[in-house]
Amino acid sequence: MRIVRLLLFNACLTIAMVGCNTLSPNSSHVQSRAKLDLSIETIDNAEKLVRTADLFRKEDRSVAIVYRLRGAEIAWGKLEQRSGSVTNMRELTSDEHKALAILKRVEEHLALEFLNKESPKPYEYVFSYAGYRYHGTVAKPNRRGYYDISEFTAFKAAHKVPHKLCKRCIIDEGVGEPLAAHWGQPADKKIKRFVATRSYVSPITAVLSFSSKAKAGAPRNVTLSFVDPTAITRIKMTNCDYPLAANYTAPIVENTNDIKEIRVALMGVFDPRAKDAKLIMTEPYDPTRIPVVLVHGLFSHPRMWRDVLNELRAEPDLRGKYQYWLFYYPTGWPILYSANRLREEISAVEKTMGPQRNMIFIGHSMGGLLSRAQVISPERKIWDTFMNEDADKKMASLSADHLAKKMMLFKANPSIGRVVFICTPQRGSEIADLSLVGFITKLIKLPVNIVSVAIDLGSEYQSKGGMSSISRLSPTNPLYK
Repeated sequence: MRIVRLLLFNACLTIAMVGCNTLSPNSSHVQSRAKLDLSIETIDNAEKLVRTADLFRKEDRSVAIVYRLRGAEIAWGKLEQRSGSVTNMRELTSDEHKALAILKRVEEHLALEFLNKESPKPYEYVFSYAGYRYHGTVAKPNRRGYYDISEFTAFKAAHKVPHKLCKRCIIDEGVGEPLAAHWGQPADKKIKRFVATRSYVSPITAVLSFSSKAKAGAPRNVTLSFVDPTAITRIKMTNCDYPLAANYTAPIVENTNDIKEIRVALMGVFDPRAKDAKLIMTEPYDPTRIPVVLVHGLFSHPRMWRDVLNELRAEPDLRGKYQYWLFYYPTGWPILYSANRLREEISAVEKTMGPQRNMIFIGHSMGGLLSRAQVISPERKIWDTFMNEDADKKMASLSADHLAKKMMLFKANPSIGRVVFICTPQRGSEIADLSLVGFITKLIKLPVNIVSVAIDLGSEYQSKGGMSSISRLSPTNPLYK
């Protein structure tokens, strides 16, 4: 009989949703039937309540939320029967899997609802219908691994993001609903300097929790938390400890899939005046984590690291210990100039965040040359090799802050602990000496400040090869001697 009553009630609600004015969720008749059906504490009924919530009209969203929360509350009660620790999600019973699936669906809806809903108190809401009352709050980020909802501008359930762009879609099974979040820009302008226009591409998992049962007439407290799965891998729900669900790939795909990578890469080579170099943080800065700086190569762009970033974040032995930064630079620039801009960006981030420790640089192709320049102290060797007999004269005539001196006179950064080279031409590349390559380099339009360096240094410097990065890859370049 209960199933029959529920089916009849759902039919009535469907009529109401399509616009019948004689029956609405606020009528006493519907509320009395709703109270009866909301009281059935079975997993099957919880699933029906969550499905029914999708039938409500937009103006009845608060009623729909009560249905979802009631379904989640029943699911939570089912999970309360388990204690101890779960190491593998296969240990759960069929009903427990259903309960977690209900919670995930409600977590997705509430994340969107709380992000867009206005409240007299920030992120505190009261929902009531048919005798059921819930006091909903968003957890404050009072400890490491938790984020404030105000840091986000939009959410998309990770399972709704297409599996493309990255070679593997890496998922951890567990509790909570993984989200592909669109992050807002940091309020601190000093930090914003190191954040891309699209902001971060860090994974987030929404986790719903209920307080102990409320006294009669009082609302039951419900809390939604936004958790960083790279910092927290297990979470306690009810009386049991569970693995935290995560999707490391979806945030990368959702936030970067429309970047015209080839266009950006070509512009970086042939018109390096268009865009300046930039150190980019892929996640909120964490002073406890070691920075890993990824430097792309010639004819490339930071998005080339998407699969590397995807795999590194998901690796259990590395998770929570490292943070990943990208360095973009127009690859048509001279190598020494690009290396100097990387040096300046690292100096700027250390000035803002404080000295870093044991930084790791990973450079691909020409990016490896830029990375190597961060850990060597050539003193005057590069300068003297380029300038020959004019070295002392040029040294005396140019100001201490002249760009040429910044490019060729530098010291190793003691904050860097290791450099990893991937396909790096440590002795240059003979391809740079081909006549076709020489023709291509003539198409490169260099910024005025770089051209000015060549003019100030004179023919001795210019005779050591063209000014562009491609020509400077020639094995005859003194940089490789």
